[in-house]
Amino acid sequence: MVSIYDFIYVDRERIASLYAQMFGGHLLTFKELTGSVSESKAGISGGLPKIVEGNTSETHLSKEEIESVKDPHDVRTIDVLSELIELAKSSDSPIIVVRNGYLNLMDSHLIRVFLKTLDAVTLFEPHLNKQEKREFKRLKKMLDLIKGFIETAPILPAFLYKDSEGKLYGGTIKEIFLSEPIPSFYLKHSNKWLSNVAIVGVKEVADDTEALPEGHLSNVTNQIMESLSKMIIPLEAERIIPIAIMRKIGEKQFQ
Repeated sequence: MVSIYDFIYVDRERIASLYAQMFGGHLLTFKELTGSVSESKAGISGGLPKIVEGNTSETHLSKEEIESVKDPHDVRTIDVLSELIELAKSSDSPIIVVRNGYLNLMDSHLIRVFLKTLDAVTLFEPHLNKQEKREFKRLKKMLDLIKGFIETAPILPAFLYKDSEGKLYGGTIKEIFLSEPIPSFYLKHSNKWLSNVAIVGVKEVADDTEALPEGHLSNVTNQIMESLSKMIIPLEAERIIPIAIMRKIGEKQFQ
């Protein structure tokens, strides 16, 4: 019995790399031979007069083979995911994540729209007390920096994932590996969670103990990036690199 999946996202570059490491090369095509054996008999009447008379027969076996060449396509993906799931069951690979739950997708357009709606908050400024105004000005300054950053730098699509136990995961995805554009999910589901979704990925842990030299360019933009990251992916969400996101739609018995 083979499971059939609807793949929402497959990182085919990582699948190709993992397949080559796991199976010693790339699977480009595979051949399948099907054949049948038929039996035929030919008889000859006659003999040597007065000595031996009778019938003789000869059996012929013929074999037909048909060779079909197939594109493996998602067979490679299934093979890699099967290996990763087995690794996840052992303590040898604690960084592999295999979960079932709910998916939410966000693209750069949604992020930009969200930041624009924050401008409406300025309408409430006159009604704030002194402490709230100071906090508001600090927040607005940071939002202006973030908006300026987004206008000049590319923002990758992101995802949030909530497993059946309520734990949050998040990260970025490559739009070219999505089965359909993210706006199509908005049209169908608004901004709701997509249910019955499985994810296989790798945990991504950043090390903040090794600080860059003071005055380094990365330190200057770090505050902006941290604020943007918190807005898109909550702090409590564990960061992962998704390898595949899919839904199981059925099973099939192959002959």
